Amino acid sequence: MNRNWQASAQTARSILADAPHGQRETALRRAFAESGWKDINTVRRAVSALTYLDELQRTHPHLYEHLRQAPMSVVEALARLRRLDQFGALRAASEWSEGKSSLQALREAAKSARPAGLAGRSGQFLEDEYRQRAEKSVRGTVQRLIGGRVSNVHTKYKDRPEAPTLDYVFSSTTKGPHSTTQTIAVLIVGPYQNGTLYRKRRFDWMLRGFGLAWSYDHVVLVLPAKEYLADYTTWISHYRQSVSKHQLSISKAAKVQQMPPTHCPSVHAISVNIPQLDSQDDAAIASLPT
Repeated sequence: MNRNWQASAQTARSILADAPHGQRETALRRAFAESGWKDINTVRRAVSALTYLDELQRTHPHLYEHLRQAPMSVVEALARLRRLDQFGALRAASEWSEGKSSLQALREAAKSARPAGLAGRSGQFLEDEYRQRAEKSVRGTVQRLIGGRVSNVHTKYKDRPEAPTLDYVFSSTTKGPHSTTQTIAVLIVGPYQNGTLYRKRRFDWMLRGFGLAWSYDHVVLVLPAKEYLADYTTWISHYRQSVSKHQLSISKAAKVQQMPPTHCPSVHAISVNIPQLDSQDDAAIASLPT
């Protein structure tokens, strides 16, 4: 184990923070190569432990003074417990600093505190749980946006080429003698624990949305908080105005050449509060690849 683990973790965290979109795994490998640790997972654990120490220094400086020289394994076990049980982690940190606890006891405490919600899941299971939890709120907001009744989530789109990029597909049918059905594709942006990523990656998400808009009547990007919404809606509005001007010139040419009218992409961004999303769930979300 690297003796000066905090310095190595700080270097690794800086490398990861500077990594461009899509280069996180490459950055992890670079951090691993420079750290001298035995595997990439140790890099992740070290960064998590250092982040916990930074938080402890701000919130409980007396405990920080006792833990600042502790082995990485102890700090990482407390960080893991902190994500599951904030007050339990403080008690455990105090007991360890007084010599009343052990590394094994800390690991057992984290294991027993592990809940059955998002924080008890990982990978694809975590993404599915998050999607299921958000579905009702998303459907209600989309219904208000479209201005008509929206179906339950469709499941038959899974074989379509774009299926891996979608979180939900709905439809909305108008009543009357000339009823029409509109399709609605929904993408959940992220989720990210680091809020700055919602802004940094907004163009990737919006371009993905406008690409899907040629296959669906509406595409909706879902954000977890209103504070991120303006970065998306401003750009979408600007792009929509550019498309309208371009389409107007195309429509004039189409009338002359008797061409069919073009389709104007309909892309929206909304914010939805995901029910029962707390600090433990945020910690679980942090485990998702970005």
